[in-house]
Amino acid sequence: MSVRVGEQVPAVLADVEVFDTDGTTSRLGERWAEGPAALVFLRHFACLACTEHVTLLALRLHELTRLGVRVVYVGNGEPRYIEAFVERNAIDTAAVEVITDPTLAAHRALELHRSFMETYGPRALWGLGRALVGGFRQRGIEGDNYQQGGLVVVDAQQQVAYVHRDQATGDHAPLVDVIEAVMRVAAQGSPVV
Repeated sequence: MSVRVGEQVPAVLADVEVFDTDGTTSRLGERWAEGPAALVFLRHFACLACTEHVTLLALRLHELTRLGVRVVYVGNGEPRYIEAFVERNAIDTAAVEVITDPTLAAHRALELHRSFMETYGPRALWGLGRALVGGFRQRGIEGDNYQQGGLVVVDAQQQVAYVHRDQATGDHAPLVDVIEAVMRVAAQGSPVV
């Protein structure tokens, strides 16, 4: 099973059970059931590279939401980590939803990378160094330390419009690519969420 651009989102991904900050469960697919969504998969909630990514996305968040795309951060730590993540990153939960999948089922369904070398290898060290120089700091480990992130955009027809699988820590989806994918989704006449 593979998640590919232009194909329907597989049921195995849509059916993953996720948790909100209160520990309430829901299906991941509920995020795109009513319209397009951009799901940002985090390494873990305290990751400095993820904090860097959240900060970069915040610069373009108004564009994404104005184009009618629901933005969702998907962590993999325990639900109790969500509140501190939201606070540390000054996330406006009216504009962005934060959920978690501690089982990593969604990460596996998207075939996101997970290994020691992708976390601490040369490419990862470059990403970690860039984030450190940018002033971002590691806040411990709040989830699976070896899990890499990614980003997927799902359109209103529940098809994959864009997918990026981080190759190493700090390898974020290029914002220009994400915005272009969202603009293509918006041009399809997707309803505003």
